[in-house]
Amino acid sequence: MRHSNVQAAAGRVAPAAPTCARPDRPRAIDMHAQTDNTASEIARAFGLPGSAIGFTPHGGGHIHRSFVLRMVTAHGDRRYFAQQINTFIFERPAIVSANIVAVTAHIRRRLAAKGAIDLARGVLNPLRTLNGEWACESSDGRIWRVFDYIEGAATRGAVCDARDAYEVGAAFGEFQALLADYSGPPLIEVLSGFHDTPARLRGFDEAVRADCAGRAAAAAPELRAIDRHRRLSPLLMELAASGAAPIRIVHNDAKISNVLFDANNGARLCVVDLDIVMPGLSLFDFGDMLRSSATLAAEDEPDVSRVNLEVELFEAIIRGYLSMAGSFLLPIERAHLVTAGLVITFEQALRFLSDYLNGDRYYTVTRTDHNLHRARTQLALLEQMARRRVELERIAMAC
Repeated sequence: MRHSNVQAAAGRVAPAAPTCARPDRPRAIDMHAQTDNTASEIARAFGLPGSAIGFTPHGGGHIHRSFVLRMVTAHGDRRYFAQQINTFIFERPAIVSANIVAVTAHIRRRLAAKGAIDLARGVLNPLRTLNGEWACESSDGRIWRVFDYIEGAATRGAVCDARDAYEVGAAFGEFQALLADYSGPPLIEVLSGFHDTPARLRGFDEAVRADCAGRAAAAAPELRAIDRHRRLSPLLMELAASGAAPIRIVHNDAKISNVLFDANNGARLCVVDLDIVMPGLSLFDFGDMLRSSATLAAEDEPDVSRVNLEVELFEAIIRGYLSMAGSFLLPIERAHLVTAGLVITFEQALRFLSDYLNGDRYYTVTRTDHNLHRARTQLALLEQMARRRVELERIAMAC
């Protein structure tokens, strides 16, 4: 995929970190229970058959509110997946929908051409309203979208062993492979500069200078750790800017919680949460997989002594990823797999620590210093990756 507007998007600069006078936390979403009327409104707008008899909250995401919408028909009950779109973060939901529709349509065609048996469970299926739109507005002004509900599916909150790690790699490798020959409408960059690490670093430096919440002194060890790894900042963006690594369609949130599995046999079904699928480097996704799945520690583990780089998981991720993506990756992409893990882990540390310094304006926090603990886990993992880089490179070359 080589659309000119895609190439331009890859080099666009992300906005700087917020100043003290400009909060950056997403607007709080009303968590009161939705009325039966809302469910009926959505059902009518999308022309869903039958009568709405259930509207149950689903999952615990911090961006959108998700519900299972249950309809009763003459032929039995049927369920749908309804989401209230957070229009503070996604100010142009129509663009997000257009990207999702284009991507899922292409994946569906590719799976059909491969003879996939169960297309309904192999890719998300967004639904149109009776007016031909991909979202509707309820009477309270909220924007809703609806997907067919994938029955018998389950998610996993974290990687537990090498088998899980392999499946994460395979899931996102397959996702990229299915989209490697995408030729549909050019995808639009939904969140500009999402993985522009140099811009993230500039935003971090501004957060340190501003010190809005008076927390810089408490984060002094973490600030020094960031300084030790500054050289990582430009490595991936330089590959994109030079054209050495191709711009592809990537997921941009490659973690196990965004993979659906068969609840009965554990088989991998499909990748979900496609809001920020957009042009980027394959290495963005791979780096995020290493960051999120190469350790058994929680992302917000307060005891950094428990944050360990698990080589068995690292190798499993690479083997799973290359089993699906190895046929289309260029040598330069394969050569930078470990670099991607370092850069994206560094970037996420910047994001958590910037939010901590800015007074927890973006990420939801549930305890004191939550974002600082998150940043520490990333930095602890990064230190181990850096220290064992030669060993990791050797493993990657052997896979």
